[in-house]
Amino acid sequence: MTITPTMAPTHSADRAIYTVTAVMSGVLYLVLLIAPILAVKLAVDLGFSEGQTGTVFSFELGAFGLATIPSYLWLRRVNIRTAMFGFGAVVIFANVLSGFITDFGPFVAIRVVAAAAAGSLTVIILGIGGKASDPARAFGLFILAQCITGAIVLFFFPLIFNDLPVGALYLTMAGLVFVVLPVARMLDGNLLKRQAADKNDAEKAAAPRDTPRFIAGLAAVFFLFASASGLWAFFGIFAEAAGISLDEIGFSLSVATILGIAAPLTVTIVGDRPRIRPYVIAGFLLMLVSIGLLFGLGSVLVFAISATLLNLGWNFLPAYLFSAINRTSGASPHALSTTNLLVGLGFSIGPLTAGLLLESTGVNSLLTTAAISLALGLASTTFALSDKPKRITPQF
Repeated sequence: MTITPTMAPTHSADRAIYTVTAVMSGVLYLVLLIAPILAVKLAVDLGFSEGQTGTVFSFELGAFGLATIPSYLWLRRVNIRTAMFGFGAVVIFANVLSGFITDFGPFVAIRVVAAAAAGSLTVIILGIGGKASDPARAFGLFILAQCITGAIVLFFFPLIFNDLPVGALYLTMAGLVFVVLPVARMLDGNLLKRQAADKNDAEKAAAPRDTPRFIAGLAAVFFLFASASGLWAFFGIFAEAAGISLDEIGFSLSVATILGIAAPLTVTIVGDRPRIRPYVIAGFLLMLVSIGLLFGLGSVLVFAISATLLNLGWNFLPAYLFSAINRTSGASPHALSTTNLLVGLGFSIGPLTAGLLLESTGVNSLLTTAAISLALGLASTTFALSDKPKRITPQF
């Protein structure tokens, strides 16, 4: 794709995009990142069943993704800096309330509010990431920051949160958002609004749309996040059922998350590259091996290896899938918003399905279902990243 000098992002604009992406994304996805520990705490402290825990994650992460739908109306019409402060305030308030609510119904309701606001922030972050000079690098930072934040929280969990009620985790999330939110001031508030008004955007003319591969990319994202989120939400439950202690679970997951940082770090350094398909396929295969290790789980070492492989694969894939979707959409202004919707749907369906499968048919059926979902994601990815895509005039 050729970018003309008039539309090329400046160094300062790139720096703002990369900084906001890195700082904000880590705290926005924290619920998912610490889901294995959070699931155990919800069960122990609040008495939620596996089905109820899956429902909490499903509604929360579903709201996270569904926040994309109204964004089609406002994303390119508002000052994004002002919007970030508004949505951030809602996230903080909802997380504070979550720290004190113990009844299932009200708890789910307030988590939906928190997730909808966080999802709206994520739509903005993905939108500005697509406008960076190297979108793959921006999306790599998007994942890298999440890994680092998750690793830190999981590492310190046994020291700080093990003996505290689950509400302390939500209060911590509120505090983290409060601390990082001022970084939004770095952004040009009219960045997306101004580009929406430019009807002669050279990027649109230079990037033809490839509808079949665009749809395949979206399908790959859905299958990836549905299977991975369902597994990750109950990863601690798998270990607990195998007799592994909560301290060992927390330590193993923190080590796995730290090692998993290598994947998005590589993407961030390397950036977008042609012929990335073999490496993306390898990422899916790592996740399938991770699932295989969970069948008949019996030791902390195998659990840690499985968690590490899952993290490596999962953390490597999204940046390149997002970049491929952005490219095959013909640089559509709403392509990455749609991607966030599919991520949210995957997040919603994954934990809910996983919780129901655990309650009804057990661990093996959950693992088999997750493996099938990943296989479908692998097939979709293989097509989406196939060589010599058919070029179609942009219409999206």
